[in-house]
Amino acid sequence: MSDHRLNRRRAGDAAGVLLLPVEHAAARLAGAAELLPAGVAAALDDDGRLAASSKQAYKYALQEFYAWRGERIFSLATVELYVGAMRKRELSVATINKALAAVRWLARHWSRQALDDVSLSSVQREQVARQAERVADVPALRNPNAELLAGRHVKLGEFDRLMDACIADKTPAGARDGAMLMLAWSTGMRMGELLALSMASIVRREGYVELAIVGKGGKHRTNYIALDDGVAWALADWLDARGDVEGALFAPINKGGTVELRHMSRQALQQTLQRRVAAAGLRAATTWHDFRRTFIGNRWSDKWDAATLSRYVGHASSAQTVRYDRRPEDARRDAALSLSFDYAGRNN
Repeated sequence: MSDHRLNRRRAGDAAGVLLLPVEHAAARLAGAAELLPAGVAAALDDDGRLAASSKQAYKYALQEFYAWRGERIFSLATVELYVGAMRKRELSVATINKALAAVRWLARHWSRQALDDVSLSSVQREQVARQAERVADVPALRNPNAELLAGRHVKLGEFDRLMDACIADKTPAGARDGAMLMLAWSTGMRMGELLALSMASIVRREGYVELAIVGKGGKHRTNYIALDDGVAWALADWLDARGDVEGALFAPINKGGTVELRHMSRQALQQTLQRRVAAAGLRAATTWHDFRRTFIGNRWSDKWDAATLSRYVGHASSAQTVRYDRRPEDARRDAALSLSFDYAGRNN
């Protein structure tokens, strides 16, 4: 079968989805609000290696990619054009790399589909799989100034003002937001991990509480809270308002002040933080991930060893944890000036 005929295979099999111009495929997108092809969305949902937050992020990124792709054939050259288009939009390196991660996942998915498609000849399966694998090998962009561009270190005074804003709010939302902020500050957990917490995540021990966290890729880890600590007290205030019914630990609150026992969305969590930042009068932009960066930086200052810290925050390596350090320059200066070295002098 010629390449031309292969490019006109029926839509729905691996070669059709991979090589057909979108206007000929059953999975064609119809505008910016178009959903992903059902097979791709289902494969994402079934991928046990991805956290729920990653699946949602990939779906959004792939919708953007499909909308841009139009009639272009899915290939390495097309993906390189897409990177160029994102750069023209002046998107950050981090944002572009997140989009590329989703596209690489899509390429690997189509490669597996092609190799399992018995309607294709062995030559055709290899051809389609090879093309997809070339896309799957597209490297992430490197940014030598990434540490200067991404996120910030939240000062203790700023955090105190955020907590004051929550404590001044005597509604259930004030208790909930104070507890979420205290957990983010004291554990460095990711936003998706915070959202996924349920009542079952809390295990009470003698003198402390264990928090069972499900991180990226479904990896489990445990964080700890002392019962005589402010974090435990903030959590207790929220549980007094929420009740001890099973379900999401941090839940939406309707306009009537009633707690709805379901998980909050990422958008709701982001909006909650921005309201508290505004109420506290903070001038600097602040994200939930900044509390993770701050926790890591503070633990470096507390002399935690790299192995313990990386495991505690759920990083695959200590090198990744080091890149999260956003402490101000005076922390490095003070560390350097605390050093002392003996010198006997040249004349001794």
